[in-house]
Amino acid sequence: VAVYCAASENLPDEYKQASTEVGKLLARSSISLKYGAGNCGLMFRVAKGCMDEGGYVTGILPQFMVDRNWHVDKNFISELIITESMHERKQLMIQNVCACIALPGGVGTLEEVLESITWKQLGLFDGEIIILNTNQYYAHLIMLLDRAEQDGFVGKGDSRKLFKVAETPEQVIE
Repeated sequence: VAVYCAASENLPDEYKQASTEVGKLLARSSISLKYGAGNCGLMFRVAKGCMDEGGYVTGILPQFMVDRNWHVDKNFISELIITESMHERKQLMIQNVCACIALPGGVGTLEEVLESITWKQLGLFDGEIIILNTNQYYAHLIMLLDRAEQDGFVGKGDSRKLFKVAETPEQVIE
């Protein structure tokens, strides 16, 4: 699965704990993790959680981030893939995965999850998209997507076919 999430470090503990738990649950379920290879924030925690439980972690990031030393320590990653651009990174993240999981995150995470939803709507991605709504973080985005359907911007009944909402890390894996 691909996991999109924050690289920010100054976050409430509930987000950090949920991210670590998702990583652990993925490994325990023998599900490999693809993520953005960040060395801090929720990115680091989901990878560390997965690796701590013996999981396989692939980190993908563009060269400019390598040049800035923004990538994770090799002790917390099984494989590192370097891309030329953010576009190539996002394409490799979603390629050959059965699901995309959105943990809380900032603008980059929002862009990634919305692009995945768009790809699913266009038939370019047929996996599951799961939004982990820790502490109701994504409540307003979910309401916006429901409103888009209500007002006719998304076909009737289509919004919730495009993504699922989980309230706990355990629900993500189910």
